[in-house]
Amino acid sequence: MSEGKIIEIYNQGISQVIDAIQKLTIEIRTQKAEIEALCKENKFLTKRVLSLESQVNKNSNKRYSKLLKDGFDEDYIANSELYAEKKVKRSTSLNLLNRLSAYKEQILTFMYDFNIPFDNNLAERDLRMTKVKQKISGTFRSVDGANSFTRTRGYVSTVRKNGLNTLDCIMSIFTSNPVDPTLV
Repeated sequence: MSEGKIIEIYNQGISQVIDAIQKLTIEIRTQKAEIEALCKENKFLTKRVLSLESQVNKNSNKRYSKLLKDGFDEDYIANSELYAEKKVKRSTSLNLLNRLSAYKEQILTFMYDFNIPFDNNLAERDLRMTKVKQKISGTFRSVDGANSFTRTRGYVSTVRKNGLNTLDCIMSIFTSNPVDPTLV
């Protein structure tokens, strides 16, 4: 093969590589522009969601405060004669209203942190097995037995809450590498 033919093949290869690089550059610029547009849209949507979330929280706080105020007013109307006396026991409703008012942030925590459920059904379900065990047996035979039962139930409950396989985790306890569900 002659030297001229080799140079010609070499130049064709280089021109094909240059064409491919130019096409890729155009594609990369297009994708970069699309990614930047997506980022801007995401930023806008995030601001919008935060704004809506803030507005919902403000409205809910206002509504909660109004319900408390209405409750205090209603309690005062119902018990105004009693409250006129110097030392009188507060009504049950007033005690409840005072606690709802004092612990407002703790009560409404689920509105700000979506990882917190708005009910305590999970905690009640955790206690249920202990009560069922007591009901069937009448009681635990020893303090050690009660401690063992509660530790086992607590471990199983934590494993389930973290979405792990219960049987695998229990079996891992008897190996040299037990699973600690709180670290998952």
